[in-house]
Amino acid sequence: MSKLRSKIGIKGGGILYIRELVNGSSSTTWTDLGYIKQTPISQEAAMLESTDETGAMITINVGNKSAKLTPTLMQAEKANIDIIRNAEGKYYEFYYIAPLGGGAFWQEWNGFGVIVPKFALTHAANTERGLPLELIVLKPKASYVRTPTDYNNTTGDYFVLIENATAKGAPTDTVDAAYDAMVE
Repeated sequence: MSKLRSKIGIKGGGILYIRELVNGSSSTTWTDLGYIKQTPISQEAAMLESTDETGAMITINVGNKSAKLTPTLMQAEKANIDIIRNAEGKYYEFYYIAPLGGGAFWQEWNGFGVIVPKFALTHAANTERGLPLELIVLKPKASYVRTPTDYNNTTGDYFVLIENATAKGAPTDTVDAAYDAMVE
């Protein structure tokens, strides 16, 4: 790793696409959720301390791990609200892309999980209304192979993150293939 000014991200909140994972669907279509103000992506892990009989810490183990995206959509429109309201009991695949350094590099993120079916809108004069969204990322059932292969998940991680000089684009395999690999 070295210091590269071209990898300093200064652009907007990126672009977030979703698609519902349905068993038997041959669709390859993604839904663009519109303009995004920001997209925090986090992975957390509980650290479990082990001590000996004297109380001295002898090791630390990783416990529960979790990952999530919490974007703020700038388009607080009915179509996006309906996706959130109707998300209960459904699985979604997420594809997020953000330019770095004026588009000289691209970071792309792919995973699957659930959309938390809750939202809060604030209506106020002279303010930009945003629609907060919470996407809980789930661990896939096993490693899987994708199209394009840049999104192969051979380690069973919660998500795949790639960085390239040119964007690879969203996975192009069918919803059914993604469902079989991640959910079923």
